[in-house]
Amino acid sequence: MSVQQTVSAPVNASASKEDRSAKIAVTVFPLIILAALVLGLLLPVQTAPLVKGVNYALMVIMFGMGLTLTAPDFAVIARRPWPILVGVLMQYLIMPLAAVVVVWAFRLDPALAVGVILVGCAPGGTASNVVSYLAKGDVALSVAMTSVSTLLSPIVTPLLTKLFADTYMPVDAPAMAKSILMIVVIPVVAGLLVRKFAPRFVTALLPVLPWISVIGISYAV
Repeated sequence: MSVQQTVSAPVNASASKEDRSAKIAVTVFPLIILAALVLGLLLPVQTAPLVKGVNYALMVIMFGMGLTLTAPDFAVIARRPWPILVGVLMQYLIMPLAAVVVVWAFRLDPALAVGVILVGCAPGGTASNVVSYLAKGDVALSVAMTSVSTLLSPIVTPLLTKLFADTYMPVDAPAMAKSILMIVVIPVVAGLLVRKFAPRFVTALLPVLPWISVIGISYAV
């Protein structure tokens, strides 16, 4: 057996485990989210203290996303700039406008309206990449779009939120940019660095990452 075969065997095995784990996690994902929602509704007093840890849960999710990214994921940007550019533009155009339409159509309360608009102005996440994989879509394109939209989010998300939500309540765009930088960009970059300098550790951890994302999102819900 060659050195290349010896090295690629555990890598392929790990990738296979990650694929199986991702399939299971995404399959039960809606059920876990609904369970978290019901739990929060039935036990509001008991679950209220968990709010203090939501930012940390989001940071863990973003760190996990950084762990899944590799150099070839960013190489796709150089090879296919136009589809990624169009995809990112559409995401930051269609989603915010859709949120505004929902707010207008349902005449939402100002606080709820701001929340819906904020979600519409947020970048894509790891769940979209996993769903693209399960739908047999272009996973490389999805990962590249997620990476670009996430890195742009400290600038674009606050600006769009202020543009569309400032009429409902004051939006502190600089503070929001700082928050996104701390919660999203820094954890993603940290994950990239860990992937680069501790690849064996990350390879062993990959099958668990989809579940970390599911648990983190459920915690936030």
